[in-house]
Amino acid sequence: LELTIALALFGMLAAFVIYIYLTTFFGYIIATMAFMLLAFFLLGVRAIWTLILVPPLITFATYFLFGSVLNIYLPSGSLF
Repeated sequence: LELTIALALFGMLAAFVIYIYLTTFFGYIIATMAFMLLAFFLLGVRAIWTLILVPPLITFATYFLFGSVLNIYLPSGSLF
């Protein structure tokens, strides 16, 4: 059990570092949805509807909140 927790923790740390790096290339929306999908999977979420619906909903909600409400624009990425 402890090994599983350690692997999940290392996986989350690695995913977060990769997320920060990929945000500059793919932008906030794509990178955040990919990160959340991977994070949910690493944390044991296997419900397909949760994996399909929650990452886009949270990503677009935070993008709207920061962009429209707070006037803080998140990275759009250099590839797009």
